[in-house]
Amino acid sequence: MEDDRSPGIEGREDRAEEASVFVLVAVLAGGLFLEQSDLDPWMKLVGALVDAAFTVIGVRRLRLRAERVLRLAGRKINPWVRRHWRRWLTLPFPGGVPFWQRALGATLTVALVAVVAVRSQRTDLAAFTGCPEPSEVRILTSTDSQQWAQGVFSAYARSTATGTRPGGGGADDRCPTVHPLVYSAPTKLVASALAAGWTTSADQNPVRDIGPRPDLWLPDASVDVGAVLALARKSGYDLPVPTVVAGQDGRVDVAPGSIASIGSSPIVIAGRTPPSGPAQSTLSWSQALATAFDAGTGIVAPDPDNSTTGLFATVSYLLGEHELVGPAQARRRVQIVTDSTAIPGADSVATLCQAGHDAEATVVITSDQLWRLYSAAGALGSSCAGGRPDFAAWSAARPGDGPVLDHPLVEPTWTWNDPTQRAAAQSIRNWLSDPQGRDALAKVDLGPPVDCLATAPTFVSTRCLRVDPQAAVRLYEAAKAPGRVLMAMDASGSMDDPVGTAGGSRFTVAGAGFAQALGQIGAQDELGLWTFPGGAGPYRQLLGIGAGTPAHRGAAVDALRSVKPAGDTPLYRTIVDGLRAVAGSDTGSRTTALVVLTDGQDTSSGMTLQQTRDTVEALNKATGVRLFVVAIGEAACEGAQGLSALTDGHGGCLDADLDHISGTMAQLFESLWKGQ
Repeated sequence: MEDDRSPGIEGREDRAEEASVFVLVAVLAGGLFLEQSDLDPWMKLVGALVDAAFTVIGVRRLRLRAERVLRLAGRKINPWVRRHWRRWLTLPFPGGVPFWQRALGATLTVALVAVVAVRSQRTDLAAFTGCPEPSEVRILTSTDSQQWAQGVFSAYARSTATGTRPGGGGADDRCPTVHPLVYSAPTKLVASALAAGWTTSADQNPVRDIGPRPDLWLPDASVDVGAVLALARKSGYDLPVPTVVAGQDGRVDVAPGSIASIGSSPIVIAGRTPPSGPAQSTLSWSQALATAFDAGTGIVAPDPDNSTTGLFATVSYLLGEHELVGPAQARRRVQIVTDSTAIPGADSVATLCQAGHDAEATVVITSDQLWRLYSAAGALGSSCAGGRPDFAAWSAARPGDGPVLDHPLVEPTWTWNDPTQRAAAQSIRNWLSDPQGRDALAKVDLGPPVDCLATAPTFVSTRCLRVDPQAAVRLYEAAKAPGRVLMAMDASGSMDDPVGTAGGSRFTVAGAGFAQALGQIGAQDELGLWTFPGGAGPYRQLLGIGAGTPAHRGAAVDALRSVKPAGDTPLYRTIVDGLRAVAGSDTGSRTTALVVLTDGQDTSSGMTLQQTRDTVEALNKATGVRLFVVAIGEAACEGAQGLSALTDGHGGCLDADLDHISGTMAQLFESLWKGQ
């Protein structure tokens, strides 16, 4: 039958069809939104059903449109095509089944597929297992602790299981009522997010960078709690940990019950050295560390900026017998650890994996728990990227006076003030203190809980950390601060005078002292070397100022061997030109100094002592550059040369006995790195 409808009727049908298409697209978009939203999964199912139904309607509309097109085309094409086009359109639905039945069948089919797709995305598979939706508890921990914490809280989830899934009968077929979500982030990132109450700002987006706001926080030590509270108070935020005012002085303490240790782990020194090395059990903490650092290389430890274990490891190797070591010794130890640790900013897991695969690593400073978990028999060693680390020939020293991690479980303020979440937190605490929970903690090598909580500002008692961790951090940061040092060695004729009966000269003895002092220079520093006189000029540049890498330091020692002392002593000119050279155009906040070693007074500079002093003072005021002088032989700081007058107020002068020049050089660098 020909289509004899008028153009007006066809136009109205076109407009109606366009409107229906618009409605169809809008409804489909709404269904897709429900499917992709974070609403309840049953709302996703509604969206899927809507999409299924309107997809069938859309197919029907397309079919009607096709019929109309073919009717119009049928006027122009073969009559055989016009006879058979309806049969072609009904091929997917043979047998003359009415359209409403075909639509209902397609809707139910698509809906079934949608139910499977939506319900399979749910972690509890409740649509198929019959288990109710478990309540979620979000637990934030450190990157060092995530793997073992996941195991502990998975055991807790299993302990909450009740009932039995349909068709099941074993313990694994029961339904957990709690789903712990364990996730982690570096220490400083967590501290900043918690201090701000997990709010998004121009500077941070915790949900994007870390994850959802935690219901519980499991840091590695109470010192982390203190850092968060201090940062929140400094920034003017509400305190994210429940606190109470204790006493009339306004002192703030944490609310009783909101923080409690779940287990402990001391910091240990593990090494591949023989029994006389750092693993010897009779050594104290400082003795074990001194033995480890005597080798000068191969000591790896986590970064204190990204790991609390790293912070405690840093405190441990910066501790002396009763207090923190001096700046020079701290600088040397930090330099050794930095040079030996392959991954900048590494956490404890990365350093343990490195130590077990790197033949040059001889000592690792970490927690006893992580050492046990990643050692040859440990449960987590296989998680290293290069395979299980080889610690077969290693042993660990556990001095009783070392730092201890207390692993407190913390309820943030928002959990503390929510009865439902607080009850869930208390349930976890109760389980952790029960035999089943203690067994789970023992399986991950945690020791008994310890009380490391103290009052503000550190929140860490001396039983867990003998010194203020912030003092250790300041010492660490100062030790890492780059320095720029130019060494100027007197190579005048008098420096060739013999010393003792061994046949060495003043210059060779001074050179040996200089070589030992290079241990105070790290790869982050810059070093240059001059001698004076220089033949054609007042000085000779043996080595330009450059990065203090081992190769650069070695080149400086080699360069001194080619020098034959001779000539006058242009001391003042070398000092002035050296200060200008080392200061450069931009010293920033780094330590910048000229170190001069001489055995005499100026003989050929053409400058007076006062002129030199005025220039030194002006350069110090303008750039902060300082002058240090080591006086040997006939020279003396308080002598006629006026060496002390040149350094007073902006450096230092030391008299050195040639028999003890190495100790004098160490003392000089101690003053240099202190900023004195």
